Formats: sequence, structure tokens, C-alpha cells
Amino acid sequence: MKILVANNNFFLRGGAERAFFDMINILEENGHEVAHFSTKTSQDYKSPWSKYFVKYYELSDSSKFSFIQKARIVSRIWYNFETRRKLRQLLKDFKPDVAHLHNIFHHLSPSLIDELKENNIPIVWTLHDYKVVSPNYDLSVSGEVWEGNMGGKIHKCITDKCVHNSYLKSAVCVVEALLHKVRGTYNKVDCYLSPSDFLIGKYGEFGFKNKIKKIVNPVLVEKIELDVEPWKLGIGDNNNGFILYFGRLSLEKGVSDLIEAYAELNTNKPLIIAGDGSQKEHLEFLVRKLKLTGKVRFLGRLEKEKLFQVINKASFIVVPSRCYENAPYGMLEAMALGKAVISSGLGGLKEIAQNSNAGISFGMGDKNDLRSKMEYAIENPEEMELRGQKNRKYIEEEYSKEVFYKKIIDIYQKII
Repeated sequence: MKILVANNNFFLRGGAERAFFDMINILEENGHEVAHFSTKTSQDYKSPWSKYFVKYYELSDSSKFSFIQKARIVSRIWYNFETRRKLRQLLKDFKPDVAHLHNIFHHLSPSLIDELKENNIPIVWTLHDYKVVSPNYDLSVSGEVWEGNMGGKIHKCITDKCVHNSYLKSAVCVVEALLHKVRGTYNKVDCYLSPSDFLIGKYGEFGFKNKIKKIVNPVLVEKIELDVEPWKLGIGDNNNGFILYFGRLSLEKGVSDLIEAYAELNTNKPLIIAGDGSQKEHLEFLVRKLKLTGKVRFLGRLEKEKLFQVINKASFIVVPSRCYENAPYGMLEAMALGKAVISSGLGGLKEIAQNSNAGISFGMGDKNDLRSKMEYAIENPEEMELRGQKNRKYIEEEYSKEVFYKKIIDIYQKII
């Protein structure tokens, strides 16, 4: 089978890219021919299809663009004609049986859906966030859940500055949403997929009528060598262990809640924070303010192999998100490595914790509850070990590449 896969980035930027690249590898391992469609950056992995890639603009730094350039970029966010031209040539040369989309907004743009349908290519789209039903992709504003546009109140996105706390950026995303709603763009997709039941339910609450099927993304950690002593990683010793958070350091991830809850713990276990992001300086200041210097350590962003080694040596993992996570790899990979996880009882986190029958949840933003759950984990290491073993078994049974491949090929065959 010839499969075209599309995603904004062709380098490992986040969970969507992890799912994207794992899917490519699994399809190729099973003998399928896969073509890539993405944007072109200096960080890209090698691809034989890169000549078809679309020009990339770094949207987070608009100050370097002139007014005319900004206007052009906004028009590309709404509808990218370069995407259609480049994709048209790729389709002519590759002639895929099916196309599978991941994250496409703001760069490739939904314009590629029109080109695929014009060429009668069946479309599968894995949803990693809430962008199809909301201008705000993660339903989070200032570290709090935001669902202001539910019930058709899309103007609330502008008045609430739901995109990067900006009236202008919010307005741009509202126009984008209205444009594709009027054009019926999303009704042209043959099959929507979601890695969580929670996202499916939330889309329904927003009035999305298209059927969404659940297929979890594969979780692959078996190739990483994990037998490394903690002191070799510079994070502690064999006696005390440590508490670990890893992931993006941004407001909606709730890391400040974790630090403040940790400050109330009476423990000799250090708190290790691996990752980078916009909140890093604020979090470092918070650690100094709470007099936790020496007990809380920031490792920065780690490559996958070293990160997995760190996870493997942790006593337990904490995922304190304040937003509606879908199916976060951080939690799933920790479970695959046999670790107990304490997570906020919100969105896909709660779903995974319940389905594994081994997760520990606390009330989102409730620092006292989080402190209490961490105290329990510290005082009951044997139980945490058993929970970790149940987590590993659950991932092996439900998130293997064999299970994923069987389900995704069945989807492709049915829509073709």
C-alpha cells in the first residue's frame, strides 16, 4: 500500500511528532511505501521527499517580519496555496492509496484537504488536540481550562484573548476557524482518529458531528538500554531515589503546583525536573523563593535515551497538568518503563489512570491533594512498585506496535 503522511514538522518537536514518526516506521517495517509531506526547516530529519516540503515560518517571533510579511503569513495560516502546489506535484509523482494527516494547522494548513479530495485520495486524520473545534488548540488560557467558544460563542475567543493572550492572534485564529467551517473543510475527511475517549467526548460537547474512532498511538521504549546508576546521571544515589517531572515547562503543565506541593513534603527525596520552556526562569525563581535550592534540580531538555534512563531510576513520576491532555507520551512512556504515576484527574490523564487500574490521581491544581498523594507514594514504595508493574503490563497489551498496525491497516482498507 502507498501511504502519504503529513505533519507540520519533520523533526521531533513533541508528542504529535513522536506518533507521526513511530507510525512511519511501523508502516515501513510492514512493507508499505510511505511518502512524507511537511515544512522545510534546518532541524528536519532526512527525507527523500523533502523537495516537496513547504516553506516554514517561525510564528512565535513575529517582530522580525515586516507588515507585508506578517500579512502574507496570516493568509498562509488561513489557506496555504504553496501547500496545494507542492502537494499537487507530490500526488502526481507518488500516487498514494491513502493520506494520513497529523498536525497541519498554521503551517501546511487545511488547504491540503482540498487538494487531496480533488485528487480523490481517502483521508485519515489523527487528532492530537482540540483545534478543529476551537481556535484555542489546548482549551487552556493562563493555566486554566478554557471552553469559552462552546455553544457557538466563537467571539469569546477574541474577548478572552484565548490565543497567546493576544486580541490580534485570537482574531486571526477565529477567522481561520470560520473560514473552514463555512467551506465545510472538515467534512471532507473520511475518517477521524483519536488516541483517547476523552477527546472524542469533548469534540461531541463542542457539537462536532463527524464520527471519531479511537486508536491509541504505539508506545515504543524496548530498544533503550536502561541499566545506568543514578550517580552516573548526576541525579542522586541508590538509597533515596527521586521524584521526577519531565516535559514542557509552560504554565498549563502545572509544574509550579508540583514545586509548591513538594515544598510542604518532609522527605529527603529530591525533585528532578527535566525539560525546557517559557516558564523555566519563573520556576527557578520559585525554587529559590521557597528555599528549595539543592532539593529541586533542573536537568534541561534531555535526549530520548538519557531521559529514559532518568525515568527508569525515579521513585515515581508526577504529571501535574492544568489542561486537557489527550494521550500524553510522558505519562505513557513512564508507565511503559514500569513506573507509578501521580497525575491530575483531568482529561486523558484521568482516562489512562483509570484504564490501567494502577494510576493515582489528584484534583487539578489542588496542591494539598498532590502533596498528600506524594506522601503516600513515598511511604508505600512496595505498592508503587506493584503499580508500576501493572502499568508496564497495560502498555504492553494495549499500546504495542502490533496492536496499532492491525487497527490502522484495517482503517485504511475500509476507506479505500
